Order: sequence, then C-alpha cells, then structure tokens
Amino acid sequence: HAAARDFDKAEQFLRRAIEAEPDRLQAYALLGQLYARQNRLDEAVQRYNDVIARNPRSVPAHTLVGMLREAQGKAAEAEAVYKNVLALDARAAVAANNLAYIYVASGRNLDDALQLAQTAKEQLPEEPHVSDTIGWIYVQKKMASTAVPHLEASVAGTPDDPVAQYHLGIAYMQVGNFDKAKKALTRAITLNESFEGAADARKALAAIG
Repeated sequence: HAAARDFDKAEQFLRRAIEAEPDRLQAYALLGQLYARQNRLDEAVQRYNDVIARNPRSVPAHTLVGMLREAQGKAAEAEAVYKNVLALDARAAVAANNLAYIYVASGRNLDDALQLAQTAKEQLPEEPHVSDTIGWIYVQKKMASTAVPHLEASVAGTPDDPVAQYHLGIAYMQVGNFDKAKKALTRAITLNESFEGAADARKALAAIG
C-alpha cells in the first residue's frame, strides 16, 4: 500500500501490526518512516499523545512518540519517553533497545545500555537492530571480540544497512582483521555516502590504508 502511495491503508495495517505484537520493532520503524515520508511527524506525535491521554499506560503509543521524537532529532525528549515506557513495563523491548542505543550513541551509561539491550534481546532474539545495539555497546567498551558475532548477525539480517556495516567494520578493526574491516566500511559508504557515521567510516578506511 505504501508503494502504491495509499498511505492511509498502509498506516492502518502498520497500526494493527503494532497492536497485535507491540514488541516487534519493524512495524514501529516502518510507521515512523511512513510519517516522515509524508512530513507528518508533528501530526503523528499529537495523534499518539491523544491516544496516551485516553490510555496513559499504552506502551505502543508511548513508544511511537519516542521514535517520532528521535526522527525529529529530539534525542533528549525521546530518552525521557523511553524511560517512561520502561517505568510502565520494564521489559518493553523496543523502548529498551532504543534507550540503550541513545546511551551508546552519546557515549554514556554503557553498563546500563548493555543491560537494556540484553533485556530487548530476550524478547527479540532474532531482531538485527538489537544485535547491532549490543555489538556497538561492546565496541565502545573495547570488547570487540565479543562484539563481532552480534554485529555479524545484525549485518546478516540487514545487509543493506550502512550503519550496521560501519559498526561491524569498526569491530573488525579493533580485532585486527583489516581486510574484513575494509570490506565492511567500503560497503557502508557505498550504500549511503552521507549516513550517520560516514565521516568516521572514511577516517577508519584512511587509517587502514
């Protein structure tokens, strides 16, 4: 429906998917992308705030507001929302993963981030983005040999995600596997020359030579 530009129908199905299985990350991400594609992020935030006003304990509605705030570049607001979600449900997998990623992206609370990401992993063992979060935390903790299997699993699940390729490339660098590092980092830049982390990926490639 989204490909056919029937955005209303696409939104209906994605909302039903989230209601049916609120711990699945993909439907949240797709719905956020749908709103961004239509330049409706503010409207969407208001819509889900209205849902929260009627049902203050709605984990999916709170989670969507957090993801929409992230899409708007409002990481501090998203962080506060995810903390509120976890106060409602300490095992809310999507909020746990996303809060963990906010922590690791800002280089803080890495032990808390790892605990959150592991909570998400228990609920979503096959989710590539959760594997990426865990792996990237281990990279930041200078535990690349532990990070590599998680990041390889993430790339296997999302081979066209430049961020996942970049994270794997940095992990390979840390363990001294420069051939694989070069391949992953080159792949990341080929997929998207301006992804978040592209500048660091180029610096890493230059260091490899």
